[in-house]
Amino acid sequence: MSVHSETEHRLDAESRLKAWATGRDFDEAAALESLQSTLQETKDKVVRLWAGVELQHQLKNVTDTHEANIAKLRAVEKRIDELNSLQMALKAVKQQMDNALLHKEKNEEIMQRLKAETDKCKQMQVAKEMSVAAVKKELDKAADWCRSRFALQLKKVSGGRLQLVFTRIDYKDQAKPFYFSVKVNEDKSYSVFDCVPLITDLDDLVKKLNDTNNFRSFVIVVRQRFKVMT
Repeated sequence: MSVHSETEHRLDAESRLKAWATGRDFDEAAALESLQSTLQETKDKVVRLWAGVELQHQLKNVTDTHEANIAKLRAVEKRIDELNSLQMALKAVKQQMDNALLHKEKNEEIMQRLKAETDKCKQMQVAKEMSVAAVKKELDKAADWCRSRFALQLKKVSGGRLQLVFTRIDYKDQAKPFYFSVKVNEDKSYSVFDCVPLITDLDDLVKKLNDTNNFRSFVIVVRQRFKVMT
C-alpha cells in the first residue's frame, strides 16, 4: 500500500471516530436531558400527589375535629337542658316544701289553739264537776239535816231530778206527802218542778235560792209554806 493510501485511510478512520464520538456525546446529552425532564415530572407528580394526600389528611382532621366539637356542643346543650329541667324540678320541690312548711305552721297553730281550747274545756269540766260535787255535797248535807228534823225522804226521778218528800206536816194526817223536785243545771243554777201542793210564790223562792245558793234555807222555807197550807 502506498503512503498516500495509508494517509487517506488514517484520515478516514479519524473522521469516522470523531463523528462517532460526536454522535455519542449528543445521544448522552439528550438522554441526560430527557432523564432530568422525567425526574422533574416525577418530582412534580410526587409533590402534587403528596400535597393532595396531605390536604385530604388535613381536611379529614378538620372534619373530624369539627364533628367532635359539634358532638361536644350537643352534649353540652343536652346537659344544659338536663340542668334546666333539674332546676325547674328543684324549684317545684322547694315550692312544695315551702307550702308544706306553711301548712305545717298553720296546722301547729291550729293544734295549739285546739289544745288551748281543750285545756280550757278540761278546766271548765273539772270546775263544773267540782261545783256539781260541791252542790251534791251541800244537798246531801241538807237532806241529812232535813231527814233528821222533818221526816224528809229523797228519791231520784226521771230527768236527773231529785224529789224531796215531806211528811209529818199535816197534824191531821202525819203520813200525807208534800213534795217537790229539784235539778241542778249546767250553769249551776237550780230548777224546781212538780211542787205539790203548789206554792204561790215558788218562783220568788227559787230566784232567792239561785241568788244565795243556800239550799238548806230554801228547804226550810218550802216546808214552812207547806205547813201554812194545812
